[in-house]
Amino acid sequence: MDSISSLVDNIATVLINPLLLLLFAVGLLVFIFGIVEFLFNLNKSGKSVGIDSGRKHMFWGLVGMFVMVAAYAIVGIIVNTFPLPGAPASLCPGDLPPGPGGVCSGGI
Repeated sequence: MDSISSLVDNIATVLINPLLLLLFAVGLLVFIFGIVEFLFNLNKSGKSVGIDSGRKHMFWGLVGMFVMVAAYAIVGIIVNTFPLPGAPASLCPGDLPPGPGGVCSGGI
């Protein structure tokens, strides 16, 4: 049983968390690209297509970042609701201890 909990912990630490972080970074880059595209085409007359494209990139970048934060929260809720023997008590980054209610306190 200890090897199974170690495997699940390693999968969450090595695979799931970095994948969620990477996808969040992609969403952030799409959002920033949309801002740049929107601002670049703002002063050009007759470039409503570029402005609309920038708005769409900003919207989908925000949606992507929201989905990744929600997925990270869902993983945290599952880990804290169904603790495995030997699994970490929370998903707090680094060595930060969980605050009241098991929520990451951010060192405050």
